[in-house]
Amino acid sequence: MAYPTLPDTAVVGDPGHTDDHNMLTTWATYVESLGGVPGPEGPEGPAGPTGPAGAKGDQGIQGVQGPTGPTGADGAATVVVGDFGAVRTPTELPVSGLIPANWDGPGKPAADVQLTVGQSLFYTGVDTGPYVNGDLFVWDGQGGNTIPGWFNGGNLRGPAGPEGPQGTTGTQGVKGDTGAKGDQGIQGTKGDTGAAGSDGTPGADGPQNLYVGATPPVNPDPGTVWVVTP
Repeated sequence: MAYPTLPDTAVVGDPGHTDDHNMLTTWATYVESLGGVPGPEGPEGPAGPTGPAGAKGDQGIQGVQGPTGPTGADGAATVVVGDFGAVRTPTELPVSGLIPANWDGPGKPAADVQLTVGQSLFYTGVDTGPYVNGDLFVWDGQGGNTIPGWFNGGNLRGPAGPEGPQGTTGTQGVKGDTGAKGDQGIQGTKGDTGAAGSDGTPGADGPQNLYVGATPPVNPDPGTVWVVTP
């Protein structure tokens, strides 16, 4: 509701300004009914408590592609000092980087080998867990790795290539030593009867006097042959 408009020359009790007097009286009565004229705006009060978080807004649009960053520094190369896997698995690698003689079998290595940080070993054993044939294990001496002191630098063995062509036949080797005598074989089946043989040559003439009997002859002639019978 708008306030009543007062004239510029309203004078209370002036007989020549009866209308103005009545207007002023009416305005004063109106203001009194409101409790007085509004004062100037007071100072800002303290901030209220933070309200609850609002609902999550919609996903914004995809931003533009950022510029390409600068080229990083060249990585350090590793020196492969040997391989393992004939006996040992990656989880058995010594945390100290010291590979004792014969650690992976006779002559592997022939003498103790102490790796320096950045040197590595090539794994040639069977696949075991997350580690596979062809993985390269680098020694960094850090105890917090999955394999303390070592980290897997990745697999260096590519897929097998196609089979190559058949090679030429080699030269005949030297004759080997005669082998030991084998066991006796099983008895074979009976063979067929052979053909009759040819007549033999006649034998020499036998003695002229032949005596057959169970007891020796009495006064035999010289040259008598005694055939003993049962």
